[in-house]
Amino acid sequence: MISKKLRYVLIFMIGALFLAPTLLQAKGDKKDNKTTLQKTTAQTASTYLDINNISTWFYNTGVSDITPNGNSGLVYPKGSGKTAVFTSGLLWGATVTGDPDPRVGGTAYRTGLVPGNVDANGNAPADNTIDLYRIYRVRPDVTPSTTLNDIDLSADAANEGTTQAALLSAYQKDWTEWPADMGAPYDDKDNSGSYNAGDVPGVPGADQTVWFVANDLTASQTVFLYGANPLGLEVSETVWAYNRAGALGNMYFRKYTFKNVTDRSALTPTTFNNMYVSMWSDVDLGEAGDDFVGVDTVLSLQFCYNANAVDNTYSPLPPPAVGFDFFQGPLVNGVAGQDVNRNGVDDAADFGIFNGAKVGPGKINLPMTAAYYFANGDANIGDPPQGTVDGSRQFYNFFQGKFGISGAFFTDLATGQPTTYALNGNPQTGQGWLDGIQLPAGDRRQGSSSGPFNMAPGEIQEVVVAEIVGGAIPGTDRLSAIGILKFYDQQAQQAYDNFFDLPSAPPAPKVTAVALDQKIILDWGGDWAAVTATESSNTKGFTFQGYNVYQLPSASAQVEQAKRLATYDKIDGVGKIEDKFFDSNTGVVATGVKQFGNDFGIQRSITITQDAVKGGTPLVNGIKYYFAVTSYNYNPSPTAVPNNLENPIAIMTVIPQSTDPGVTQSADVSLTVTKAAGTGDAAPYVKVVDPTKLTGHNYSFFFKNQDYVNDANGNWTKVVAKPSNNNFAPTDVSPSTIAMSAVFGNQGGTLELNGTLTLTSPDFDFADGVKFEFPTGVTINSAATIHCAVRGDDVNANISGTTVMWGDSSRSGFGCFSGGEKFVLNVNATLPIAVNYTIYDDNYGVIYSNPGAVSKDAFGTINITSAASKKVTQNQWGLKDETLGKVVLDNQTVFGGTDWYFGTGPGGSSDPLLGGNLGPNYAVTVDGLEVAMSDLTFSAPITFLSAKQTKKGGTTSLTLWGDAQLFGDPTGKTFYGDYTGSLPTDFIQDLELRFTGVAPDNDSPVTSGGQMVVGYNRDRKLSTVLRGAFELWEPERNRQINYWFVSRDADGGNPWDRATGIPTHWRIEGRDYFIPYVTDYDENLTSATVGQSAGLDKSTWILFFTQAGASNWSTGDVFYIKYANNIIPTADAGGDSYTFTTT
Repeated sequence: MISKKLRYVLIFMIGALFLAPTLLQAKGDKKDNKTTLQKTTAQTASTYLDINNISTWFYNTGVSDITPNGNSGLVYPKGSGKTAVFTSGLLWGATVTGDPDPRVGGTAYRTGLVPGNVDANGNAPADNTIDLYRIYRVRPDVTPSTTLNDIDLSADAANEGTTQAALLSAYQKDWTEWPADMGAPYDDKDNSGSYNAGDVPGVPGADQTVWFVANDLTASQTVFLYGANPLGLEVSETVWAYNRAGALGNMYFRKYTFKNVTDRSALTPTTFNNMYVSMWSDVDLGEAGDDFVGVDTVLSLQFCYNANAVDNTYSPLPPPAVGFDFFQGPLVNGVAGQDVNRNGVDDAADFGIFNGAKVGPGKINLPMTAAYYFANGDANIGDPPQGTVDGSRQFYNFFQGKFGISGAFFTDLATGQPTTYALNGNPQTGQGWLDGIQLPAGDRRQGSSSGPFNMAPGEIQEVVVAEIVGGAIPGTDRLSAIGILKFYDQQAQQAYDNFFDLPSAPPAPKVTAVALDQKIILDWGGDWAAVTATESSNTKGFTFQGYNVYQLPSASAQVEQAKRLATYDKIDGVGKIEDKFFDSNTGVVATGVKQFGNDFGIQRSITITQDAVKGGTPLVNGIKYYFAVTSYNYNPSPTAVPNNLENPIAIMTVIPQSTDPGVTQSADVSLTVTKAAGTGDAAPYVKVVDPTKLTGHNYSFFFKNQDYVNDANGNWTKVVAKPSNNNFAPTDVSPSTIAMSAVFGNQGGTLELNGTLTLTSPDFDFADGVKFEFPTGVTINSAATIHCAVRGDDVNANISGTTVMWGDSSRSGFGCFSGGEKFVLNVNATLPIAVNYTIYDDNYGVIYSNPGAVSKDAFGTINITSAASKKVTQNQWGLKDETLGKVVLDNQTVFGGTDWYFGTGPGGSSDPLLGGNLGPNYAVTVDGLEVAMSDLTFSAPITFLSAKQTKKGGTTSLTLWGDAQLFGDPTGKTFYGDYTGSLPTDFIQDLELRFTGVAPDNDSPVTSGGQMVVGYNRDRKLSTVLRGAFELWEPERNRQINYWFVSRDADGGNPWDRATGIPTHWRIEGRDYFIPYVTDYDENLTSATVGQSAGLDKSTWILFFTQAGASNWSTGDVFYIKYANNIIPTADAGGDSYTFTTT
């Protein structure tokens, strides 16, 4: 409820109407008139500060926290309509020579300020109503080039009762006309020391900044306030806030900069003696009549809290607490032997803060030095009267911690001792001087002050005050709200002491909601720029960790009231994150789980069918539901407090509804993907997440190989066309014993060196070790381990300065290096360089062949004069809109939830901070579709995937030998010699052996059935045509093919004909290899048409069955050999592609 101070509201509105910045008179009557009167000038005299959980008002006359129609203006939580503060302002008071009374100015209901700065001569503006002296407001994310397509201002516009377009226009005008020349702060992006294009207006790092400048040179204003003449001050106020969860999201900051302008020619030089500044507020915490006030002298925090457990304005929420903290008091000289700021450091050796930097030693910022309050029912603590100098006298006493009328210091009612801090007990423990002892709960006003200090003509002072709100969270109460307030205050003070050089939460995800029939889809993957900004977030040790999805009970609820529906986090072993938090149940700072990750993997959409707030009941069409999606980050350092940061919730209201007439494509539907070409095995995934963005077009998944090259700076470039000359060929210094080439490394300034050993020894020696010696100035970053093929062990490199050595010089007789070894090093070096090498003989010939001889090591020098680019080829997939003939998704490297190229070369398509292992639910959103690619292979198989006997006619299972080889494998080598093999599509065909042959036993010729085959003897010089036991089929092509075999039995007997040397039959128990020959089966085949004599270009695999009784066949057996079907790039012959439609 808004309490009623009708007389003062009318004064406020009349002042607004006639541009007199006169606000409310001293408290006493009520404040309930809701008639709204606006200024009639074009000047913007007021604005909102509403970027975080607080929404409040500011005016260019120093007034704040009150609405233009005179009601309580600080709403907390934002959007709830519940108010926590009626009005606030800064006051000051000082004595000047020749005036017997102190002069008090500033703002408390009324104001002693008028808009505008003071010119160099000491004159106030002739017309302070012009637009130049308006109040300004900016955000760093709303620039002159921002459009409503770039940013969603709908929630802000709704809060402020305006349109998004008007809001955008106002922000852009203030950015363009930012008054940096009058002292408004800005982020000096170019470090030029002056405000230039490219600099960002506002407090650096803040999410919203409000600024204005005013002065107290109008005597009628200052007299109307508290009866005193002007001091001669120019006062600029900077207000800023942060849009983040936790402490900083529940407060804002006020910085007042005072200039004593009496050094200017139109004014009389005047020193302000024994000056005090005071933060004053009429809080009205919900209901105005049930408040208490308190102060924490250690934290310099004065606060207001509710006297009752229930506040009629805040119910059903518990009431919050509101506090004001002098984060930065006036700067004064430190005196040796004193510790005025109570930080444990002698003031003469201490440092203060001024203009955003540390100053000193011998400088300190004064803390809060007094706290006072006003209440009805005791004249000693009544509001000082306005419009009379008695008001100045009384306030000046209060600033010093004295009763206003008597001038006596406060008396601590718990100790009986004088104090300058009224109500300095602890309400949470019930100890000390507490409000309520002297007077019952009621309408309180409060103030805290800092001083004294002097201001000479021309001197500048700064004061920073934080206004903080805590509580109004289910599960808390009126006293635990004080604990939350203090917890926030401590975190914010630490941030301020570090000049707000703070990490931030990742950029909030950009969420779209789709309302369906009893179903809601939230999707935040459709804006890839926003996704990248969120998931690549890396600031001050905090990196993106995951997403949270919440359902809330109302549009104004806080995250503490939310039901967490899901957490989609990186797969990196972090999982649940514990951090410090304020436990409202115990009233202490505790440690507990704050983020509930579980290595789920990254997902960017969710389908919701149940109401979690109501225990999981089905969603009901036509009912409003409230959701939010946030992102959070994590810092693993044990000193990081907090160690995780999460976006504030941005609540979306969604109403499920039945499908509109004419709509044929609904969301949350997986579309059918059809194989269009090729034989590769893949399972593309397509799901509709936003039917409003569907194009109705046809699409195809394609596959390709993409080349990248790097340069001397480690930068990778996608090759879109073959260069005219081959710049991939490494520099070769052969015919040295060790040849070495250099290519640019992945990191700028590094080289990757690749050496190859050519070992020549007449007595069959190997080498025990290889050493490289680099010139001075070269840094050896790494050297790869080498596998010793002849011994089977691994040898690590030993790096010492500019020397690296593998192995040793022990003359072991059995060295590691037999020739062909690759030496891979990464170095920092400037070409050209000369590398000396030594190859250490293992002494084998001396030991075993020529005792007494002397082994000789090899020496040489490699001159490397140039480096080449490194070429990397990636297997990728993409998506093409076939209707438009346009690629809509390209260069994708995530297969089955894993980024194949994470951390290597140019990296993959997913953000490196995600770690490569993304989880099975990872997908990319385009055109309203979520798409993903299954795990697959681009590599031709080098052995079979599985072998299975599907029908068993005999008594013993068939077992295929496990080392079945590719006949022409990628190296081009088999035991048949060098060979390039058949077409890639032939190697992926499954094979089915249908044992239709009839024979007396497994070791006799087949008399019928089976198929005709060509058989060769051991050395493949003799051949024959005979009947094999099985038919060989390619089931995927549904065709029978030919095969041939080689009998390698060594006994010279069966199945050989001793007289002719020709095999008589295929023998499963012998070493009889059979080779598929991929031509249609020919019953009349000959050795000239099938097999080795016919040419090997149609031969694929060399296969044979296990011996020693493990394999046996009977008529009717069927044996299926499965091969992985590798993907072939779409553009190649036999290439793979998949299609689907969105019609």
